[in-house]
Amino acid sequence: MILRAGAHALAKAAAVVAQRLMLRTERTPMRALWAGVHELAIGLVSAGFARTNSASVYVKGSFGFGDPVYGVSDIDLVIVVPSAGERTTEARAVASVKRHWSKVVAAFPPLHELFHIFVYDGQSLRDAVSAPCFTFGLDRHPPRAGFLGPEPLVDEMGLQERPELYGAPREWRLVRGRSAEVVPPPDEISYRRLTSWLELQFWWRYVFPACVDPRGPRLPYLCVKLVAEPARIWLWLAHTEQHFSRVDVLRRAMQQLPEEEEAFRSALELHRALPTSPAPPLAETLPHLVRLSSLIATELCRQLEPAGATEVQLTGAEGTAIAEGGLRSLSDTPWLPLVDWRARTVPPLPDEVFRLIEADPRDPRALADAAVSECAGEYPVLRAEKLLILPAARAEGRGRGSEPEHGSARFHRLKLRGIQCPPTDPVSFALADGNRTALFPNVPGWSARDSALRAVAEHAAWLAAGRTDGNVRGWVAAQTSAAPPAAVSLGRLFTAARAGLFLESLADQAELALTVNAVADRLAARNPATAAVVEDAVTGYAGWRGEHAVAPAPELVEAFAALVANLPAYDPKGAGRSEQA
Repeated sequence: MILRAGAHALAKAAAVVAQRLMLRTERTPMRALWAGVHELAIGLVSAGFARTNSASVYVKGSFGFGDPVYGVSDIDLVIVVPSAGERTTEARAVASVKRHWSKVVAAFPPLHELFHIFVYDGQSLRDAVSAPCFTFGLDRHPPRAGFLGPEPLVDEMGLQERPELYGAPREWRLVRGRSAEVVPPPDEISYRRLTSWLELQFWWRYVFPACVDPRGPRLPYLCVKLVAEPARIWLWLAHTEQHFSRVDVLRRAMQQLPEEEEAFRSALELHRALPTSPAPPLAETLPHLVRLSSLIATELCRQLEPAGATEVQLTGAEGTAIAEGGLRSLSDTPWLPLVDWRARTVPPLPDEVFRLIEADPRDPRALADAAVSECAGEYPVLRAEKLLILPAARAEGRGRGSEPEHGSARFHRLKLRGIQCPPTDPVSFALADGNRTALFPNVPGWSARDSALRAVAEHAAWLAAGRTDGNVRGWVAAQTSAAPPAAVSLGRLFTAARAGLFLESLADQAELALTVNAVADRLAARNPATAAVVEDAVTGYAGWRGEHAVAPAPELVEAFAALVANLPAYDPKGAGRSEQA
C-alpha cells in the first residue's frame, strides 16, 4: 500500500513537470510534438475501450474541436457501449468498461490526471441528450422522471444540467468504433434559450471556488474562459452564430459587441501569455463576466417578453420557515424562501432560504466571503441588474475521484443555481422585489405548466417506488446524505405536496406554497379532515430540524405519505396530470 501510494505521488509529480513544460513551449514548434503525443494517448486509450464491449469512443471539449492548450487542457472521453435492450446487461457492460479503466489507471497513474472518462450505454446517452432537464420527459404521458425514483437517468456527464451549448454530440469527435447513432437535439429557439442559460450556470460554478482559493496553474486559462464562454453564449443566443475556437469567439465578439472590446482584447492577450504562466487576473475578469452575464440575461428577457407570462400567487413569504437549525422567522428578518426550479423539482431538504447582501459581485473577496458563509439550506445572494448570484463553495474532498459522480457530489450546492435571471427564477426575483406574485414566462421549460409538470414527474416516480430512489446522481444524493431516511422522506413529502398543489392550482388561480407551513395550510384547507395528520407532520419535521434533531416516527411518515399520494396530481390513473397536459 505504501509503495503504491509513493508510486502514485511520484507519477503525479512527473505529470505536473510535464504539464509545465508543455505549457511553456505551447507556442513554439514543440506544439506539434505535444499534439502528436496527445493524439497518440487518445488513440491508445480509445483502442483499449473499443476492444471492451465493442464500445464507441468520442473525444469532446477542446480536443474534440481542435482548440486545446497543451499543459492545461484535459482530455474528455465519452465511452458508449451498445444498447442491449436490457438494463442489467447494459449495466454489466458499463461496469466492465469502468473496471478496464481502473486497471489502466493503476498501471499508468498519470493518465488519471490527464483523462476524464464518462461511460454510457447507447440508450442512456440518447435519453440524456434528448432534452435538457427543464423539458425532459414532457413529451410523454405521464411525464418521465430524470433525477428521482427507481430508474433515474444514467448521466455521468450531467448532460441534463449542461447539454453543451450547441447540443451534444455536435462538439464531439468519434475516435474509435462505430457511431453510436446519437441524434443531436433539434436546433430550435426554445432549446437554444434553455441551453444558453444552463451553459452560463455551468461556468459560474467555477467562479466561486476560484475566488475562495485563487491558486493553481489552470486559473489563468479559466480567466480566459470566463470572458470567452459568455461571449460564445451571447453570440449563439442573439445571433445563432457557432464558434468553437475561443480565439475566434473573442475576435468575433469584438465585432458584435464593440462596447466590450477592452474585455475581449484583455482575454486575447491573456490567452497569448498563457505559456508564461501569468498571474490570474481574477479581479479584472469578474467585472467583464458580470457585464456579459447581464447582457445574456437582458437578451433572454427581450426574447421572452412577447410570449407573456402567467401570474403565480406566492403564499408563505411571511411567517416561519423550518430551516437548518430550527425555525427561522421570515417576517422580521431579511431571509426569504428559496423556491427556485431545483427546490421545486430536485429538492434538498425544505425549507431553504436566501437573503440579499450588500456586496459587489465583481469583487472576488465578496464572492469568496459569501461562498464560505453559505451553509446547508441558506444562501447569501448578491444582486447585479437582472442577475441574482448565489455563491457557494465546493464540498470538501478530492476534486476528481475515480468516478465522475464524485466530482458531481462536491458541486451539489451549485448545481442548477449559481446565477439566475427573472425568467429562470421568477419566484426569487419577485420576493427580492417585495412582490407576492411571480411571473412565469409562457415558454417551454420555464412556464408555470412545464415547471409544475416536471416537479410532479420527479416526485411521482419517487412516491410510486415506495418513496425510494435508485442509483441517483452524485449531487442529488449529496443534498440529503447527512439526514436520516425518515427525515428525508418527510421533507420530500412536503415538496411533493407543494408540486401537486401547484399543478392543481393552474386550472384556476395559480398558486405556489413557499414553505412547509404554507404547504400544510393549503393541505388542511382543502380537506379539514386531514388537519391532524398535517399538523403532526409539521411538528415531526420541525422536531427533527430543531436543536435535538429527533428523527420523525415511521408511522407519522406513513400517515402523511398516504395523504400526499391521494392528491389528484399523483393519481395512478394520471387523471390529475391529464387535466393539465
